[in-house]
This record gives sequence, structure tokens and C-alpha cells, in this order.
Amino acid sequence: MDFENNQRPLSSPPTEEGGAHFQFVPVAGSTKLIILFSGSSVPPRSFHFWKVGMELDASRLYVNNGKNEWYQNGVPGLGSDLPTTIMNIKLWARHLGATEIYTVGQSMGGHGAILFGSLLGARVLAFGAETTIRLPASRSERLLAPDAKTPFLNIHRFIAQATMPIYSLAGENDPLDLYCMSLAKGLPNYEARSMNFVGHGPGGYLRNRERLTPMIRRLLNNEPPPPMLEDGFGCEIEGFPEAYYALFVAHSARDWAKAAEIGVKATSLHPSSDFAQYLTGHAFLQLGQAKSAVGHLAAARGLYVNFADYQWALAVCMRDLGRIDLSISLHRRLLRTHPAFAKSHYALSVMFMANGALKQASRHASQAATLEPTNAKYVEQNKRATQRLAKRKPKDIGKLPPEKRRIAMLYDNAEADVQPVS
Repeated sequence: MDFENNQRPLSSPPTEEGGAHFQFVPVAGSTKLIILFSGSSVPPRSFHFWKVGMELDASRLYVNNGKNEWYQNGVPGLGSDLPTTIMNIKLWARHLGATEIYTVGQSMGGHGAILFGSLLGARVLAFGAETTIRLPASRSERLLAPDAKTPFLNIHRFIAQATMPIYSLAGENDPLDLYCMSLAKGLPNYEARSMNFVGHGPGGYLRNRERLTPMIRRLLNNEPPPPMLEDGFGCEIEGFPEAYYALFVAHSARDWAKAAEIGVKATSLHPSSDFAQYLTGHAFLQLGQAKSAVGHLAAARGLYVNFADYQWALAVCMRDLGRIDLSISLHRRLLRTHPAFAKSHYALSVMFMANGALKQASRHASQAATLEPTNAKYVEQNKRATQRLAKRKPKDIGKLPPEKRRIAMLYDNAEADVQPVS
């Protein structure tokens, strides 16, 4: 796709400066143009990276795709198709006096950044990009517009023809993104970087830590992303990206037996993958095999202590193993750091109700229902717990089996009305 010979006069812009799906922001004197690609499902005249772009000393083009087509048919208003859009961006670059082009995007925007960047001779910074689309359990499969035309199921041939570096960052806690990155790994000018304990949003993760703008400034200075404490190696382990993605697909399909089988392989290849450990343990838990689940869930929680879902799953596993006090302790410890984690409030309420600690059951059910008032399960549990507590009489505790009586007395600070043995 070569439009270099188009000699439209440079004194006037080739299109309007902005519209519902794009906006140019010229910076006088800059010889750099950076294109900032929005992700999926962005409404008209809204653009991701807007505030970040304002901090950059370069002319900017913000784009959103309108309906989700993964930018494979261009940008509405800039061109009726991909070739025309690319041509108009090149003409805009000449109009602005830009001699260097850069592209940045996340998710669908990352795909666009790589596709457009490869065609424009641009340096690229992409986060969580599906270089192959329409894969099972993928965001593109789920979010593509029903009538979207996607002529390129993968954009590897564009990457292979790129003349400038493509820096692709993916979170190791997103099996799909890691797998897509592994499929493109090894192509010329494609530098794959994974990040430990990060999911689908490396860009947002970096922004929240005030590290995104400095990284984009490095791109504008023609420098690679810096070394990071989060740098991972999941993409380097032979066979792991494939096993990890297969585990994710089986887990998404709720095929728990298959997920557990594949998960054992994936975690043997990469034991320090916290999310692979979690998916495997959760699959065993769904199969009712708590003894097989506990090691994987304990590993996940040990690798990433602050992730609430891991501790929640381990607490549920302990309940299934009959370790009620330990399960309660894990949930309570989780709620000290994540007090709005409704799943643990609900789990505690169910557990306390089953063991006769109705005050605690009612308290936690009320918390869960307050935090998520549209969750019918939580609302119903709150109703049941309130009714059970209202009907309880002191002598009822004494009628409980010994272990349940112990729990009711311990956690409700209640006294059992037990008749002495004569």
C-alpha cells in the first residue's frame, strides 16, 4: 500500500481537522505526529489517551473506530477504507510538517496501532493487542460488530513488513494476550514484552502508576520501553502460551474436567504463573475435588497475595475441606483489606448460617446485599438470614450438633441453653 506518489498540495489539509471518530491536534514546530488509538465500544467524539496526549510535545491524532471493526476498514471520516485512511494520514503528516509518525493503542486500539503503524512506517507501542482476531473466547470474537468485515484474521504479514520497531506489551494474567503475542514473536522488528501480575490493561496499569506518559515520551525520543520490575518470561517458555490459552478456553467454556487436565500441564511448565494456578485450582474446585485444588489455589494466593479472588477461592476450598475456622479466617482477613468484596460477605453468611451463627450470618448477608443490591442471590440470602435470626430462641443453640454449637457460641458470642445431664 504505497501512497507516497500522491502529490496533493500540502498547504491545505486533506480532510476536516476533526469529526465524530477522529481529531487532529497540531503542535506548531513539531516534526512528530503521534496517533492515539481508542479501544472498543467508544462513543462518538470520545477518545482514549486524551489527557496523556495533552502532556506530549507532538502533533496528535486521536481516533476511535466507531463500530468495533478492529480498525481493519479504516477510520470513519478519515477514509472510506483502510488504504484511503492511510493515504490521508500520510498527507496530514506532510501538511503538519511531520517527518516521523508514532502509534499507540491498547486492546482493539493496540491492534490498530500495529496495523496502521506497520503501513505508515511508524514506531509502535501496543498494549494487550490481539494480533490474531476471532479466536475462541477472545474479545474480538465477543465484541466485533455483527456486520464487521475483517479481511485480516491476523496482521503478521504487516508486522513482517514493518520498517520501524513495534513494542508490544501484554499482561501475563491475560492468557489470550500472551498467546497472541507468542504467535507474532520472532517476526522482524517485533519486540514482545510481558508483565507479571498484570491483566488486559498494561496501559492503564502504567497510567495509574504515573509511568505511561514517560514511556510514550521514550517512544517519541526513539527509545524502547525501559526495563521494568514487572518484566515476565511467560512468552519465553516453550509450550506455555499454548497450554495457558487452551486452559483459558476450557475454563471459559466451563469444561472443568478439560480445564483441570490442561491446567496441570500449564502449571508444570510455568509454576510461578499465578493466574494459571488459579484457573487450574478453580477448575478442580468446580469438579468437587478440593484436595486437588488446594495446592494450586495456595500457590496462586502465595504468588499474588493482594489479589482478592485468589484468597476468596482458597477460603472456599478450605470450607469444602471441612476447615471452617480457617475458611472464616481467610475471608475475614480478605475483608480487612477489601471491605467491599461482596463475595466474601456472602460466603461468610452462608457458612455462618449453616453452622448456627445467625447474628454473623445476618450481618454479612446485609453487607453483601448493600454492596450489590441488584444481585438477587445476595438479596435472597439477606432475607433468609434476617428471618432465621428473628425466629431463633436461646435454647435452639443447645440443640445444634457439637461442632455447629461450638461455632455458634464462638462467633455469635452466644450461650447454649443445654440441660445438665442428670
